Amino acid sequence: MQVGAFYPFSRNHNSLGEPDQDPASLGTVVVNASIKSLKERYRLLPFLYTLMQDAHDHGSTVARPLLHEFPTDENTWNISTQFLWGSSFLISPVLDEGKEEVDVYFPKARWYDYYTGQEITTVGTTVTLPAPLDGYIQLHVRGGIAIPAQEPALTSAECRNNSMGVLIAFDENGSASGTLYWDDGVSQDTRTTGKYNEFLFTAVTENNQITISILTLNNGLGNMTVPFDTFLIMGLERIPPSSIKVDNVEVDFQNVIYETSTNAMMLVNLGLQLTEYHTIVMTL
Repeated sequence: MQVGAFYPFSRNHNSLGEPDQDPASLGTVVVNASIKSLKERYRLLPFLYTLMQDAHDHGSTVARPLLHEFPTDENTWNISTQFLWGSSFLISPVLDEGKEEVDVYFPKARWYDYYTGQEITTVGTTVTLPAPLDGYIQLHVRGGIAIPAQEPALTSAECRNNSMGVLIAFDENGSASGTLYWDDGVSQDTRTTGKYNEFLFTAVTENNQITISILTLNNGLGNMTVPFDTFLIMGLERIPPSSIKVDNVEVDFQNVIYETSTNAMMLVNLGLQLTEYHTIVMTL
C-alpha cells in the first residue's frame, strides 16, 4: 500500500480462486496502515488532479523517476525505488517485506519533511529513515512548489465538499508557485468548454517581507462553495513573523500555529473564497 497509494492509477487486481487481497482480509495492522496511506492520497487529490490535467494539456508525466528532474545527477540514474509526483513531491516507499526503514536519496535541492516541515540538511546523499508498519510513508517536498490539498474523506466525491488549503515550500530564493485545476469532476472536455476554475499560487520573499498571492486564471465554474481555510508554509526564515495580514486585515495569532524547531507555520480558519483575488503579507 505504501507504493500503491501513490500510483496515479491506484487499484488492486485479483482473480477467482486466489487468496483475498483487500486490506480488510489481511488483519488490523494492514487495515490501519492502508487507512493512513490512502488518507494522504485523498488529501492530495487536488494536486494529483492538477497534475493529470497538466499531463493532458502538455504531455507531462504525473509520476516520474528522479532522473527526469535531476538528469545531471548520476546518482539518480539507477534509482527505481523512489519516484516523484510532478517535479517536487518525493515518495520513498518500503518495498521489502518486514522492513521498517527505507533508504532515501535526496538530490541537491531544498527538501522538507512532508509531515513536519523540517528541512532536510543531508542533500546529495542517501539517508536511512524510519518507516514503521503503521503506514508512515517517507514523503518529502521540494522547495519552490505550492501544493493544493483538501481534507480527506471516504470517497473522492465527499472530498470535494471539504475545506481546502495549500502547502507552500520555499526554495533557496524564498519563492514558490503552483496551480490548482478544478472542474465538476464528471464532465468531459472541460478545458475545451471552459467549464473549469484554475488558480495560481505564488509566494515571494523580498526585503524581509513575504507576499503570497492567489490569482484566478479561469472562472468558468463561478464561485466555489468549498472554503479555502489553510496555508502551511515551510522554510520560513523567522518564526513567528512580526505581523501577518490577509487582504490588508491583521490576522489574529490564535489562527497561527507555528513550530520554531522546524520553521514551519500554518494559518488556519481563513475562510477565503478562491475565485476572489487574495494576498497574504507577512513581515519577518
